Amino acid sequence: MNTFGVQFIIRQDKLKDGKAPIYARITVNGEIIHFTVKQWIDPKFWDQRKGSGKGNKDVVKIINGGLDQIRLSLGNCYQQLLLKGQMITPCAIKDAFFGNDGEDVCYGEVDHLIPGQTDQGNVLTLGLQQVLY
Repeated sequence: MNTFGVQFIIRQDKLKDGKAPIYARITVNGEIIHFTVKQWIDPKFWDQRKGSGKGNKDVVKIINGGLDQIRLSLGNCYQQLLLKGQMITPCAIKDAFFGNDGEDVCYGEVDHLIPGQTDQGNVLTLGLQQVLY
């Protein structure tokens, strides 16, 4: 029997322009792997206990929605690996999520968060939705 979990954390030791990068943490049977979700958030808008953004700003809501999608997609990757009878490790789940296992098991099931810049300020794209912040 495997134990499986996904949490999101920020790395305050890697602050850039007052924002911290958000990382996904996959745990299977006590083995842990981290990867960045390519998003940054002001630490004052981060709830460490819940592993999500806090507040009612549009950008926080969008980040939280993206984190929920990533969590669901990682869970789907875990289930697919179980169904295939493959060895379950954090690395195997991450590889399946990113499509590095040769079969694109779960890669297409998540809308990726894409940060960018415009002349009007920072922009966050989730699927086709954009929000300036």
